[in-house]
Amino acid sequence: MFNNSIKILYFILISLFLYLILSTYFSKDNILKNSDISKKINIILSDKSKDLKILKNDTNNVIIYNSENVTNDRIKKRKIWELLK
Repeated sequence: MFNNSIKILYFILISLFLYLILSTYFSKDNILKNSDISKKINIILSDKSKDLKILKNDTNNVIIYNSENVTNDRIKKRKIWELLK
């Protein structure tokens, strides 16, 4: 009997907690506050991005890759074909 009453109490407390959290999260006040904060952040970011300098791209043809040596070193002759003949 006592065990069942504790389970019921736990269920009620958890349900109450979830209800309060969800009602607060989905309230109109919270949604409006979050949208206002988001708009303010977007305004601040747009203002700061106007002052940024655009750098010239100087990374063209920086890496010179010699493919002749790499292909010759990596390809090994397979000796199994000679054994099969």
